Amino acid sequence: MKTRIILGVLCLSSALLRAADGAAENERRLAAEVPQVFARAEAQARLLIKEMDARGVVTELPRSWTRGTYKTEPPTGWTTGFFPGSLWYLYAYTQKPEWKAAAEAWTARLEPARHFTGNHDMGFMFFCSYGNGIKYGGHGDDYKAVIVDAADALATRWSEKMGLIRSWDEPRFMQFPVII
Repeated sequence: MKTRIILGVLCLSSALLRAADGAAENERRLAAEVPQVFARAEAQARLLIKEMDARGVVTELPRSWTRGTYKTEPPTGWTTGFFPGSLWYLYAYTQKPEWKAAAEAWTARLEPARHFTGNHDMGFMFFCSYGNGIKYGGHGDDYKAVIVDAADALATRWSEKMGLIRSWDEPRFMQFPVII
């Protein structure tokens, strides 16, 4: 019986070591691809900024790319923090001043929505953008003030009675919609 247990433990240990070696190799391969991934992301971000500038889009932010064209939305859209946040990640990785400047400019487009109370997506909107500006761009009190205002706006959606934050306003179909 002891021999079977010992053999079982040895087999399991051997399998775990092989799996760990495979995982380490996968991690090395993925790490080798990171520079190429960021180079592609830089090219895509440059193209999108160029396209939006050429079309004169100065107050909206990109949302999606469909059938060869991009869709935009005003600063109050729930996805609006993603593009500025991506620019902050490009800056964090590359340390290129062009990405810091772009991230600051695109983050600033969200500032008008800092008091928006129309949905619960303030975290997506402001932590991806202003939060990353604090984390990677060295911004301090000016960006923190925007985040605090956004948090205060979000807090207006809190219902003491329900003990929840109302996700969005939809009086026609739901009295108090909440998504997780």
